[in-house]
Amino acid sequence: TEIRKMSQTPISEIVDVNISLEASSITRSGFGIPLILTDEGTYDDSARIRSYSSLTAVEADWATSTDAYKMAQTMFAQSTSVDVLKIGTCASYVAQVQTIVFNADIVTGNTVTAVIDGTTITQAFSTDHATSMNALATQIAALTGVSTATVGGSGNRTITVTAQTSGVPVDIDSVVVTGGASQAVATITVTTASHGPADDILEIIDEDNAWYFGCYVDQTLARVKEVIKTIQALRKVFVFSTNDSDILDSAETGDLAYYVKDRSYYRSKPFYSDDSEVRADAGLIGYFAPQDAGQEHANLKNIVGLSVDNFTDTQRTAVKNKWAFFYETTAGLSLTHEPARNDGYYLDTVRDIDYITATIEEEMLSFHISAGKIPFTDSGVSIYVAKLKSILEGLMSQGVASSLAL
Repeated sequence: TEIRKMSQTPISEIVDVNISLEASSITRSGFGIPLILTDEGTYDDSARIRSYSSLTAVEADWATSTDAYKMAQTMFAQSTSVDVLKIGTCASYVAQVQTIVFNADIVTGNTVTAVIDGTTITQAFSTDHATSMNALATQIAALTGVSTATVGGSGNRTITVTAQTSGVPVDIDSVVVTGGASQAVATITVTTASHGPADDILEIIDEDNAWYFGCYVDQTLARVKEVIKTIQALRKVFVFSTNDSDILDSAETGDLAYYVKDRSYYRSKPFYSDDSEVRADAGLIGYFAPQDAGQEHANLKNIVGLSVDNFTDTQRTAVKNKWAFFYETTAGLSLTHEPARNDGYYLDTVRDIDYITATIEEEMLSFHISAGKIPFTDSGVSIYVAKLKSILEGLMSQGVASSLAL
């Protein structure tokens, strides 16, 4: 019974592992398997994810015109093709609706301060309550993530806020009234919950967590951001391709490559590509996923089917500075380029660290289960040290790191 309880508990709660960048480079169950996330359809048996070992099998479920099929085709076409890939489906996207309800009027001397999607809005009392509320709603509606913000309800004390993009929630962090003879209190309520790719990923994981590399059919900027934020909290990697020309301009800060670098979302890897037929993200994953960790990196690799891009020196510098992959001709060869980065989190490094962590967790858990009672003494601790040293030596023999000190 005790073993059953342990197996239902996340391994990380039993074995706490910290791996530094110096302990780097490897592949365990699931680490070589990619997931294609698509909103192009659902499975007839209500499953959210299926496995495929051939393009023929993919075609049985997905039309050849779908991006899911095309991305699978690209993955299977690589020189070191994946053995298995998975396709996960999105539920219908739902646009979030929230209300901000004030329990009293806005009065002379009041200032309303709202923090929404990280932006602070300030609205001072203007003429009367209704005018002040409409002015506040106008400011809210002008935010990028908001579609509409309308005043209504009893005494015009309610602002209804609808998200701009279905599946991308608006974060109304706080709404506070200060100043004046009295201060109304605002209550924020979600009346229609958002449902989008972030929710889909977690739901798919609940059904099948045996995949590591993710890519996403939808290239809508706001939805891709949701995937980026979600993946950062998981032990997985997200590769996404984009042809946003802002990436080619060092002065631009609205593109996804800048977004990822600025927020240190090292688990997401942007790939600039202007190829409209072959997805660069699928090609890179198709090549890299099957490689044994510790044995390969993602730089200077040929992606079958992908067209090269031509850059000016200024554009190339911008892409490199934003840490985005790109694909161009070098010495007559079509090759990927993974720019140098000062945080050390290259694609292979992130995967290798995750693999080391998973290996130690799994093997130490198995050791816990089979070892019986180990005393909390110097001799008992030495047993754990010896086991951990054995695991690390095995990782070193696989090429995961050049040295691991214990």
